[in-house]
Amino acid sequence: MAFDPIIACLQQITDYPRYERFCTDLMRFDGYLGIEPLGGVADKNRDSILLHNGGEVIFHYSVRKDWKAKLWKDAEGARKHGHACTKVVCVNPAEFTTTERDNCIAEFGNTFGLPLDLYGVERMASMLRTNAAALLRAYPQIFVPHLVEANRTAQVDVRINPTRDKRQQLAQIVAYNRGPGPVLIEAWYACWKENDSPRMSESMQCYRGRLPIRLEEKSKLDITVSFDFAWEGLERVGLADAEKRHYDATQENVKTFVRTAQLHMPPPRTKVDDAPTLEQLRAQDVFIVLQRDRSPGSKHDRLVLVFRNNGDLPLKTVGATIGWKFDTDRALAEEAHLTGPKVVESGANVNLRRITQADTSSNGSEVRFVLDDGMANLLVEVITRTSEIVAVEAAVHIAPAFKITETDNMREVVMSVAQSVLDSWD
Repeated sequence: MAFDPIIACLQQITDYPRYERFCTDLMRFDGYLGIEPLGGVADKNRDSILLHNGGEVIFHYSVRKDWKAKLWKDAEGARKHGHACTKVVCVNPAEFTTTERDNCIAEFGNTFGLPLDLYGVERMASMLRTNAAALLRAYPQIFVPHLVEANRTAQVDVRINPTRDKRQQLAQIVAYNRGPGPVLIEAWYACWKENDSPRMSESMQCYRGRLPIRLEEKSKLDITVSFDFAWEGLERVGLADAEKRHYDATQENVKTFVRTAQLHMPPPRTKVDDAPTLEQLRAQDVFIVLQRDRSPGSKHDRLVLVFRNNGDLPLKTVGATIGWKFDTDRALAEEAHLTGPKVVESGANVNLRRITQADTSSNGSEVRFVLDDGMANLLVEVITRTSEIVAVEAAVHIAPAFKITETDNMREVVMSVAQSVLDSWD
C-alpha cells in the first residue's frame, strides 16, 4: 500500500490533550454540532457530550492499540456514573476490518443496549481528505505540514453510467477531482472475467471526449467509451493518471452498471452472422490516403488518415494505426554467427483517433482519423532512422477481426509531417 501521510500522523499521536480537541472538532465536521468538550482527569468517562432529545451522546477518544478494551472500560464507567446516554461515539485511529467493525457494533449493542458510532483511522483520514481538510492546517502539531503537503495526492471520484449507440454498448465515465491540486488523467481501464479468466484493458480511445486531459482541482471529467468486450463480467472500471495511480468506480456502481446495461440490451440480431467475410472484404473497392493539414493555432502539421469505402458492404472501423518496420533481415544477417534466438527491433506502431462521427463507411462515405499532437513526436523517428526503415504502413482495423493496409506513398506524407514537427522545435 502507498504511503499515506495523514494515516501515518494519526498513528503517531503523543499529545493527547491536543488530540482530544482535534477529535471534538472532527466530530463537528461530521454533523455533531453543539458538541461540548469535557476531557481531563475528572470527565466521568466522557471526553465530549452532545445533549440531544433529552439524552446525551457520549464521545470517547483514545489512541490506544487495544481500542476495543478501552471502549468497553469507558462505556462501563459511563454506565456506572448513571449518565442519561442515548448513543456512544468512539474515535480511535485504529485499523480494523469491516467484519471487526460490524461485530463490535453488534456486541456493544447487546452489552450496553446503546447504538455505537465507530471511527477508525480510515474513516478519520477520509474526512481529513475531504470536508474536514481544514483541520490538517489547524493542527500542525499532529499533522506535520511539509509531510502532508508533499505527499497528498488528488482525490478523484469516479462514476460510470451505461449508454449505447444502437447495438454498441457504451459507458459514460464521470470523474470529479476533489483536490488537492490538478491531476493528469492518461487513460481509462476495465477489468472483467471471461470464461472464468481475468481480463484487463487500458486505453486512451474515447467514443466522446478525449484523453489524456489535465483535470483541475474542483473540476469534472465527462467522457464516453466503448465496451467492446464481455462487459457482463465487469469487475472494475476507473481512470489512470500519469503516475500510474488508479481511481476506481465503487463496486456497487459497477454492479448497478451491469444490471442496468443488461436490462436495456436490444433483442438479438435477426441474422445469424452479419459480419463481413475475408472474401467480401477483398472484393470491396476501398482506399486509404494519408494527408497533412494544420489546425488553427498549431505550430506544426498533423497527420490525417482517410478511409473510403466505395462498395455496398458497410465496413465498421474500430481503429487506425501508422506503423513502420525496420530492416530486421539486415540486423539478423549481422548477428548470424550467434546461436540461439535473435533480438531485433521489429518496428513501431502509433494509434490514430477517429474524428468523424460515424465509424462505418459504405457507398463512397469516409471515416477520418488523426494523429494527436501528444503522439506526433514519435514520427520524428521516421526521419532520424530513415535508412533503417524498410516500410511505412497505414492500417485501418475493421470489425470484427480484419485489417486493411496500405504502404504506397505513405512514407512521403509521414516524413513531411515529421519534418514539420521537427521544425516546430526550433
